[in-house]
Amino acid sequence: MTGEIETELWRKTGGVHCSVLFRDRKLLAKSSDVGRHNTVDKLVGYAVLNKIDLSCCVLGCTGRQPAGMVRKSARAGIPVIVSRAASTDKGIATADAAGITLVGFSRGDRFTVYTHPERITGITNPA
Repeated sequence: MTGEIETELWRKTGGVHCSVLFRDRKLLAKSSDVGRHNTVDKLVGYAVLNKIDLSCCVLGCTGRQPAGMVRKSARAGIPVIVSRAASTDKGIATADAAGITLVGFSRGDRFTVYTHPERITGITNPA
């Protein structure tokens, strides 16, 4: 999934954010924009227009996950967020309170699970 979060433009510039929406390990949609919030808004809009149940989806992002980004996903009903970047302490607290599994620093098979690790299979030490 981490590879799908990146786009060629993001790799070249580092200044264009990308978000992806997955369900059952299948890429449903991808969005790029200069604003990380915009990429999520576009995916949520796509899901609404296409009657996709977001409660069964995983959101992947290139950007940081502060409280506002996590709240946006919580309001949409997305239970899992995976980001290439870090989260802020308020983002982690928001994810924990909302019951969202928040994963950061996703790089191939390496990642940090901040909250609700029970949704992620195959990890031996979720601490």
